[in-house]
Amino acid sequence: MRPYRGLTKDGKWVYGNLIINNARESDGIHETEPMRAFIRERDKSWKSEPNDKCWTYLIYEVIPETVGQSTGLHDKNGRGDEIYAGSLVWRVDSKDTYAVIWRKVHGQWWLREYKQGKLKEWATPLMVAAAKEYLTLCGNIHQNPELMESDNG
Repeated sequence: MRPYRGLTKDGKWVYGNLIINNARESDGIHETEPMRAFIRERDKSWKSEPNDKCWTYLIYEVIPETVGQSTGLHDKNGRGDEIYAGSLVWRVDSKDTYAVIWRKVHGQWWLREYKQGKLKEWATPLMVAAAKEYLTLCGNIHQNPELMESDNG
């Protein structure tokens, strides 16, 4: 299973398993609850015995709109920067900015062009661009609105 990431309210990205607490309407007995999202991240600071297969997890509440699943792909720089849903990438061949979005109708990740702060046309499947080493990770749609507003061209 591919990991998820989410942004905590204090601005820290956390990576791991996704846990969703679904929203609930008031039924007259229980109060209305908003949807909440949590990321369960392995605690890397916890030390165990050499043969111990146990570990502990830390659970962080994240902003639901920032949750994105890993695509399993990395950018062309080879720095190990993983591409997630909501990542912004530059295509080296065009210098335009694209958002990585899951396209349900095709069942695959796609690039969708951003220009002047608006989502534009569907461009190409992510696998095609990644295979040709066209992509450079440049931010994400949650923390880099300035990249969405420029056409980088």
